[in-house]
Order: sequence, then C-alpha cells, then structure tokens
Amino acid sequence: MYLRHFIFLVFLLLLASPVDATTCTVRNSGCFFDESCIFSMFSETNAHISECGMAYTYNVCCTTDLFPSDCYVNTTGTCPADEGGVLSMFNITNSHAELYNLGNYNNNLCCPTLAGWDSYDCHFNATATCDTDETAVVTMYNYTNSHVGNLSDYNNILCCKTKDLTPPTTIVGFDANNIHVIELGKTEKIYVEIKNPTPTKKSVPLYIGSFDMIKNWIWFEGHKYDTRRNITMTIDAYAEKIVVVNVLGGKTGDYSITIGPDSDYANRYDEIPIKIVSKASGIGIFSSTPGLGVLSLLFILLAGAFLR
Repeated sequence: MYLRHFIFLVFLLLLASPVDATTCTVRNSGCFFDESCIFSMFSETNAHISECGMAYTYNVCCTTDLFPSDCYVNTTGTCPADEGGVLSMFNITNSHAELYNLGNYNNNLCCPTLAGWDSYDCHFNATATCDTDETAVVTMYNYTNSHVGNLSDYNNILCCKTKDLTPPTTIVGFDANNIHVIELGKTEKIYVEIKNPTPTKKSVPLYIGSFDMIKNWIWFEGHKYDTRRNITMTIDAYAEKIVVVNVLGGKTGDYSITIGPDSDYANRYDEIPIKIVSKASGIGIFSSTPGLGVLSLLFILLAGAFLR
C-alpha cells in the first residue's frame, strides 16, 4: 500500500518538474520567479514595445537559464561588457523595433549575460524556426522598423543564444620560443598554459591539430583512447591552467601543431614547431647516421669482425 502511494507521488513530482529547455512567453502579468523580463508589449500581437514595466502590461518573459536578470534600454550606445544586445528601439516606450546594432535606432535593449559569457547572438530568422542551441524570443514583422508579436504572430522569429567574445588564450609554456625536439619512437610532453583574462569564469573547448601527418601522433594527456584531440576546460576569472599535450615521434622531420579554442576564434590559435630526430648520440646501436638502420649497423660490425 505504501509502495503504491510512493510511486504515485514520484509520478506527480515528475509531472510537476520544470522543463530544462529555455523558453520565452508573452504574459499579461509579471514574469514568474524563474523568468526575466526582456521588454514589454502593448498587446500579444502586432504590437509596439517599451522597456520592461515602462508603459505596457504584456511582458516578454524568458527563463533565467538564458537571461539571468531583467533587461533595460541603454540610450548612450552599445551594450557594455558582460551584457548583450537583443533589439534596438526607436524610443524607450511606444516604439518600433529592429535587430540590435543595425544603426537606425540609438536605444539598445541590453541584457546581463550568464557567468562565463560576454554577449548575446540574436538574429532574425525568416524560416519560422530557431536552431537547437537557440531560443525563440518573439516574432517580428520585419528586421527593422517593425512591430512584434508572440511566437505565433509572424513567421519571422528573433532567435537568441549566448556568445563568447573573449575566450581564454593559449600560450605555449616554458620554452615557447624554441622548437620542441622529440626523439624518434619516444613520446614527449608539451606543457601549454591556458589563461583567462576576463572577469568571469570560462568554459572553453580546446583542440589540437595539424596539417601534417603528426596530427596522428598527438593527444591530450589522459585522452589517448577517447576524445584524444578535443577537451573542455573550465577556468576561473583571471586564472590560468596548464594542459599537457603528448607528442609521439612517429617519423623524422619538421612539423607544426596548433592548439586553441575549438570555435570560431581561428586567430587565437598558437603554433608549436616540432622537430622529430633519430637518436642524438651517434654511438650505440640506434645510430643517427642517415640511412643506417639496425640491420645495416649489425652487418658492418660483423664484417669488421671477420676482416680482422
């Protein structure tokens, strides 16, 4: 009997659990406790907009997993650091709207960002859908000089997601100005310093690669048999971490590998020159003499013994 009641209570809790996906809703009231107000509207459809609470009772409310707190209208220019622009407005109330920073309107709707992010990427999508990593905020009649409406009003959707403008930088550590020399057949470690110069914690996917065949002989420490050349690091504000890259001396020659954020920041990649050599010392069975392998060296030693 008790077990049956317990199962029923668990079922009710599951039904009551909130959905994790970020959502935005037009409400004719204040936003819920787990929502932030983005802006206000005259009505749910074909509406002018205003700053939250300025003139209208309809509010665009989005869950705090994307917008952690209420947005506001900045009349002095672009949104500051750690805030992102969602729309621009002709006025702070009774206003038409356009995409952020197009330049036609000077009043920008700025929203604080989540910890670890610098801005928002909000764009006009005419296909009536947003990508899986984006959130549909409202619909718009046009991308500029526009009325707005709820998500079923127009076919054009304002889609938003967080954006990282200043990812951590990578600095090749300890001997950054020298070529890394690795002996043929051996595995060496390269220590790379990752710095976060921003005032917020960052979570960044890192990548190592190369246009040379050496890309087959490199991996992040501890990831030789899984992700290998892709990992994600979390770095506190103004902090730094050391990441270890393993390089196998697979074939003699000069190579180059790159390491950096696995994203659109191609100019933030650092290049690491690698030189793979045969054994440095010429004495011993693994001679560095060009063209002389183990069997050739043994043949010469045996021939010398017979000639004595």
